[in-house]
Amino acid sequence: MSESSGRFRAVRELFLELSEFDTGERGARISALAETDAELAHEVDSLFDAERAAGSFLDRPAGDFAPEVVRGWLASEGAEA
Repeated sequence: MSESSGRFRAVRELFLELSEFDTGERGARISALAETDAELAHEVDSLFDAERAAGSFLDRPAGDFAPEVVRGWLASEGAEA
C-alpha cells in the first residue's frame, strides 16, 4: 500500500468516525488532533467544510435546476431568456 493510499484511508476513516458526533464535539476532536497532526486535522476539517457547502442540493430534483441552467446558457450566448 502506498503512503498516499494509507493517508487517504486515515482521512476517510477519521471523517466517518467524526461524522457520528455533533458539530461541537467534532470541532473539539479536530482541534485536539491538530495538536499532533495539523495536516490530517486540516484534511478532515476541509471535508466537513465541503459537506456543509454542498448542503442538500441532492435533495432538489434536477428538473428544478433547468430554468437556472437555461438562463445561464442563454446569458453566456448573449441571448435573453
